Amino acid sequence: MNYKELNSAFKKINNWYDKKTKVLTVKTRPFNTSIVFSNLINRVLYNNGKILYVWGCTDKEQIKKRKREYYNILIDEQKKNHIGDDIKFITIDLLEEVYDDFDLVIFDDISIFSSISKNRLREAVEDVYWRSSKIIIYSSEYVFPIGSKIELVYLVDNVPIVEPRFVLTRIRLENDIPLALYEYLKWFKKNKKRALIIVPSEYMLNKIYNNYYKTLKNDDIRVVKYAKEQNFGFVEDILEGYNDSVFIVTNSIGNYINFIDDLNIVMLFSDNESFSYKEIIYLCGALRVSNEFLPEILLVSKEISDDMDKSKNITRGFNQSLWERKLLKK
Repeated sequence: MNYKELNSAFKKINNWYDKKTKVLTVKTRPFNTSIVFSNLINRVLYNNGKILYVWGCTDKEQIKKRKREYYNILIDEQKKNHIGDDIKFITIDLLEEVYDDFDLVIFDDISIFSSISKNRLREAVEDVYWRSSKIIIYSSEYVFPIGSKIELVYLVDNVPIVEPRFVLTRIRLENDIPLALYEYLKWFKKNKKRALIIVPSEYMLNKIYNNYYKTLKNDDIRVVKYAKEQNFGFVEDILEGYNDSVFIVTNSIGNYINFIDDLNIVMLFSDNESFSYKEIIYLCGALRVSNEFLPEILLVSKEISDDMDKSKNITRGFNQSLWERKLLKK
């Protein structure tokens, strides 16, 4: 944890809270820590204020786990047994069921894989605007036209976010594997790395899985299929008991990606309109970077879409901030 930057963020957030400005946007990279709000949360609770904490997702199972975790990491021990309903944790889709007024509302679109658009997040802020004394938006981009703004570097570690690499091809991806991509896949296999191969639809899931299974078995690469409606548990069982490369073909994008070690990502048909720049940058943020391993995220398509280009610019901007502040590990 970068405690120097964390303490600086504490001060900036508290300074904002003491001023009249109602909204604060904290821009940062996906999966940064929420501990940055612990200081202010406890300050509000000790003053008997009410807090609403809203996650920018609809994954109820993740929220069950996170609620318990957040009580432990965000709230002081002395206050935990006395807060009652002073702080509520909800997903953004439940916001319409909340009618209370709050001293502080935090929209966290960073710590869990986001499933909402920029417009949906802005609408949610507008929904609670007149029922909130103060609002914080924790997001990968600035979404609200008014209020204060601060940019927060990655606090968890001094490592870059993975920037997407474009692989352009005229080959029909459902029928064949481009040579450039095939070389990457062989490298993943040689180095015993895992790969998540993402496709935009269930139809393509079956086509790509059948093609890759037949082609890559000649290279002794294990390929499994994981459909969106399936439980990820069976894939976890495979990964736990297998020390060699495993390639997972899927049409599912979500928080489970954070928990796969030694992972690279290949997004096929990445110029498809179903893939947003926001999904891509969260995929980049989910990959674990270390001194020993710099993962790849390959966007494979015929053309570079606006969303692909925007995702590259945003991730590059996060890394540029680290370089400028001399925070990247050498």
